[in-house]
Amino acid sequence: YMIVLGLMSGSSMDGLDLALCEFNEVGGKYSYKVLEAETHHYPEDLYIQLKSAFKYSALDIKRLDRDLGIFFAKSINHFLEKHPAVKPELIANSGHTVFHQPEDGFTVQIGNSSQIVAHTQISTLADFRSLDVSLGGNGAPLVPIGDQLLFSEYDACLNLGGISNISFEHAEGRKAYDVSPFNLALNFFAEQVGKPYDKDGEIAKSGKINKELLDALNDLNFYKKQGPKSLGREWIVDKFLPLFTSFWDTPPNYLSTLTEHLATQLAAALPFEQGRCLVTGGGSWNEHFIEAFRKKAVGWEIVRPNNELVDFKEAVIFAFLAFLYKRNTVNVLSSVTGSSRSHIAGALYKA
Repeated sequence: YMIVLGLMSGSSMDGLDLALCEFNEVGGKYSYKVLEAETHHYPEDLYIQLKSAFKYSALDIKRLDRDLGIFFAKSINHFLEKHPAVKPELIANSGHTVFHQPEDGFTVQIGNSSQIVAHTQISTLADFRSLDVSLGGNGAPLVPIGDQLLFSEYDACLNLGGISNISFEHAEGRKAYDVSPFNLALNFFAEQVGKPYDKDGEIAKSGKINKELLDALNDLNFYKKQGPKSLGREWIVDKFLPLFTSFWDTPPNYLSTLTEHLATQLAAALPFEQGRCLVTGGGSWNEHFIEAFRKKAVGWEIVRPNNELVDFKEAVIFAFLAFLYKRNTVNVLSSVTGSSRSHIAGALYKA
């Protein structure tokens, strides 16, 4: 068995998730246990910088990479001091994505792993996406191998983070892709009424659906593409959000329309007539969305698991990717990302 600390900094930027996990493998069957997990929220200045990083100069991004790495390291040390009983053998650092342009052959994650190793003295595995992009893949999503090996009792797994993605077993192997924007878009409109996010979808619930805007959103080209496909913040800022300004309306109506749009697209992405779907990620706490989604996902049982798994599944799976790496076992599937071959991803920074 092996103890790994998984780090996840998602596109919704609600903080750094840390999950201390124990993994076992017996006769090709994998199991996991979450020993401890918590979220460390970003200090205000770091949050503001992360939000604007995609507009920064190369020099400013390097500075932010250093500062984020130091914040990660301090968070890890604080977390491990609080839970001294177990020390991880390895840290899995997802990094924080600033640019994701696989069509141009690159993806950029910051959160400097040299800083993590220097301050924690624990070997760290990072840069999980670049090799896949170099092999012609999307570099995302990476979670599906964990869905396949740790959550095989579900017919589909949905993650509702800044961006939503789905993963399921198919005759040709595991399939997965980004489905739509999610919290990145919902939070954008919640902020217009002075809230960091729309708690339980209450604002959306108070609004009315703008039918013309809904049709325009559902008609976006991205939804016509078959997977593998992935979304970056750039597409949301350049293509998705500008559509709303062509149909002038109030933030509650925008949120109501957006929720209906997301429920429609995610129900359409479900691969079979019926099954069990595991829903995790911050967006799964949005009661109004879950209700709209359940109505559209006819024939499907929508399962929201325990709080720990809802909030920390991605951190758990990044830790699992590191566990597979240490066992010299494939941790990225070409059937998911569209790369030329399945492979073992990650760059190791040794303590």
